[in-house]
Amino acid sequence: MGFPTSPEGDIYSYGIIVLEMITGKRPTDDLFDDGISLHSLCKKALPEQLEEILDSRLLEQINEESQKTRDQNMLDCLVWFTKVGVACSVEVPDKRMKIEDVVTELHAIKATLHQIQV
Repeated sequence: MGFPTSPEGDIYSYGIIVLEMITGKRPTDDLFDDGISLHSLCKKALPEQLEEILDSRLLEQINEESQKTRDQNMLDCLVWFTKVGVACSVEVPDKRMKIEDVVTELHAIKATLHQIQV
């Protein structure tokens, strides 16, 4: 947007990429107008309505699994991952999640997913 690069800008970009992966939508999608953004869509959907905005390919993969508990655990991880994306893409740079906290959250999500796989 014409500003020099910064760690906060990188965190914002990371958050938007996470939200794109979760929803399968780009920030420039026609859906986003009248003050609605990818960030606001995801924030509003958390946690109860996340399934409504998930990329259909993610839902298909989750639904292919046979165990309900496993499905719910995977959805919980997607909620957690989406929360990271939302926290990273806050408009005000000082309010964004710090990279150290992002790494900690991602390691915790990874550990949870490894437990689900076992």
